[in-house]
Amino acid sequence: MNLRQLWNDIPKWKLLLLFIAMIGAGFDGIIMSQVFSSVSKFSKKSTLNQVTIFIIYSIGFYILIELSALIKSLLQNDILKNLNEEYKMKVIKSLAAKEVENRDVAQSISTLTVDLKLIEDKYFSVIFNCTYYFILGLISMIYLLYLSPFIALLFIVFSFLPMLPSMVFGKYLKTATDDYTGANTNFIRNIKDLFQGYSVIETYGAFSTFFRRSQDSIENLETKSQVMGNRHAIVGMFSSVFAWFSYMFPLAVALIFVINGKLEATAVIALLLASDRVIYPFRNVSEYFRIIKSTESTRENIASLIANSDVEKLENSPADTTIAPEIVIEDLSFGYNGEEKLFSDININIPYGKKVLITGKSGSGKSTILDLIQRVLIPNSGDIYMIDEGKKINNQPQAMARIQQAPYYFELSLRDNLIMELEGVSDEVLFDILNKLGLLEELGQNCLSENYGENGSLLSGGQKQRIEIARALIHDKKILLVDEGTSSVDKKLSKKIQDIFFKSDMTVIEVAHHYDEDRKNNYDSQIEICDKRLTINEITN
Repeated sequence: MNLRQLWNDIPKWKLLLLFIAMIGAGFDGIIMSQVFSSVSKFSKKSTLNQVTIFIIYSIGFYILIELSALIKSLLQNDILKNLNEEYKMKVIKSLAAKEVENRDVAQSISTLTVDLKLIEDKYFSVIFNCTYYFILGLISMIYLLYLSPFIALLFIVFSFLPMLPSMVFGKYLKTATDDYTGANTNFIRNIKDLFQGYSVIETYGAFSTFFRRSQDSIENLETKSQVMGNRHAIVGMFSSVFAWFSYMFPLAVALIFVINGKLEATAVIALLLASDRVIYPFRNVSEYFRIIKSTESTRENIASLIANSDVEKLENSPADTTIAPEIVIEDLSFGYNGEEKLFSDININIPYGKKVLITGKSGSGKSTILDLIQRVLIPNSGDIYMIDEGKKINNQPQAMARIQQAPYYFELSLRDNLIMELEGVSDEVLFDILNKLGLLEELGQNCLSENYGENGSLLSGGQKQRIEIARALIHDKKILLVDEGTSSVDKKLSKKIQDIFFKSDMTVIEVAHHYDEDRKNNYDSQIEICDKRLTINEITN
């Protein structure tokens, strides 16, 4: 993320208008200098008419300058709004496009709420302010040269003194900012654990432990914040001292000129007032360079995130409902990091439309197989892919749905939870599927427009499972991965749902931790995991 990218992202007509408004507002120093230096020209001989004209012109020019400043602010706010919207959306899409193994919820939240806010406040805004103060300083500099070239040159040369601390201490400030960003990420991760795992913490009476963790993360965060603030204050102090010195030395030379009769006192007043609009802006420019420098690593991380993400795969990956995919597991081996492999060298083909039951001891890897098929996990070696009419299928996850014990429910209406991006689905179709799953009777005729709370807090576990099933059926998914998908409903309703699965034109792969022989006979095949091997057996009814 750099100036060239910003130049490409902002409409040029807005930049032109902003530049013109900045020039108009930049005459602030000249008007003030002219007004105060002109006061010394009035005497007993001056008339009331002259005073009136002086006041009218002074007020009129100042209003024009303030109007320019207002236009500058309005344009700047509009550009910042558009930049913030654009980059927040880019980052959201880039985070969503990350490979599963690289996704980190706490890090993602920190990037969106902390890193982007840091860039908004200390990069986007600062660049515009830096540009304005540079223009203000440049206009006042030209006016200084007009009043007295030699003294003006002294003021100009010394006006760069406040920039030195930022250049010298740039790395010192950057380290503090990086430490603060890391501490904030850890704080968010701890808070996420506290509230997402609340019921577990309550069950085991572990609040003291998690409060202690929270206290530690807060102390670390606030310590890093304090260190960052202190370092900025120290560098700011050096900048202020250098800025004061940049006033006093040229002023001393100007007073020597007055003593020797080479310069009028009124000109010194004008020079001093105008120089304030050189030294002060350039001191601010120095401060802004320091702030911009401190955001360098954050900007690099976000730029890398955006540049290295394949967002198009998310936006251009509609599911193909005409395929009949066969699942191929080829030379597959998998084990979690640092652990012994769960299984090795697995070769299995699952033809389209088959109903497959996966069984095995607890911890043998039954749910892991579903994760691998869905590409939530990546094999250590080998591959799992789908073929249709001899051709390998892209966008494999789009062809399947996953029914889990605790499915996620979006804080949207039931209708939006069901159809997602699908178009042309009538309420009659939705009602029919909800009725088959027993949901219409439970939720009522007005259920489609209802919002059932954060993660479906107003729904039972069984209702959320059935909504997940309804979503898969509505979208005509060709592969259904079921992980104890009817564990939260009674046996009668579970059998009804199973009948829907078995009669549907789709491949069903179900993990069952507990099952009876009658249920087993409904499947075509059984994959049994035993001793790190997968064996598939046909089931004869």
